[in-house]
Amino acid sequence: MAHTNMVMVTMVVLLFLVTPVRSSLMDKELFPRNWRRPPMKFLRSEFSTETFEAILQRHTSTISLSSSSLDIDYTKILRIQTGYYEQPASWKMSHLIGRGEDEIMVAIRDDNLYVAGFADQTGQWHAFPRFVNLIPGSIPLPIEDDYVSLLGVAGYGKESKEVADKEDGDGLVIVKN
Repeated sequence: MAHTNMVMVTMVVLLFLVTPVRSSLMDKELFPRNWRRPPMKFLRSEFSTETFEAILQRHTSTISLSSSSLDIDYTKILRIQTGYYEQPASWKMSHLIGRGEDEIMVAIRDDNLYVAGFADQTGQWHAFPRFVNLIPGSIPLPIEDDYVSLLGVAGYGKESKEVADKEDGDGLVIVKN
């Protein structure tokens, strides 16, 4: 469950990192021809029409049902991991849709539920540094895929280095570490 929660937190963080993005992403156009990819399961979520709780519930159940091959005492057991630098048995592609034409595609490994990267409004893939080799042509993100990089030092009880004193127009306070 902790991995699933991390995936959901990471998806939301990535969504806010890349918004606003504008495009008309077509699932089939997001994958480079040289990306030898395993099977994919697509999840579509519309943040402008669905509640976060509904999206989280659907993602959690879909991912756990399609990624787990064993259930012991109500605990889903994931498939054997292929290793960080190898393609997983399959991908979970989460198509996140915001207001208007805002949308991104997030690539989630099915063997450990790590978010490997995302496609932006142009269809360009961006990947966490250790997963760049899994998505050919992707641009490495300037942060790692761990709590310290995603949350900054403020996420661990320390004060952030700088806090912007303004809102982004949607009531969200912008925090810079």
